Amino acid sequence: MKNFFEKLRVEDWVVVWVSIPLLLLAALIPADLPSVPATLVGEVAWYNIGLLFAIVLVVLYVGCLLLRRPLKGLLPSLVVVFAVSLLEIGRASCRERV
Repeated sequence: MKNFFEKLRVEDWVVVWVSIPLLLLAALIPADLPSVPATLVGEVAWYNIGLLFAIVLVVLYVGCLLLRRPLKGLLPSLVVVFAVSLLEIGRASCRERV
């Protein structure tokens, strides 16, 4: 039985296990989940960005724990990827105003 559970610890299955709570949240309370803001202006936009960052961080952390991968470097790399996506949101919103 232990071998069976070890087979479920591969990357594909970990994605499934981590996605189930996210899908349940989206199905049960969709109005309460943060959305990606169209612009970076305003408190609501930054509140949603903070919540999205926290959700992504928790999901990545759980995934790394399930895969028994080191957590070193997880936070800095997530900050960089998240910052690049925010720069793109800002660039796209500036281009729409022109």
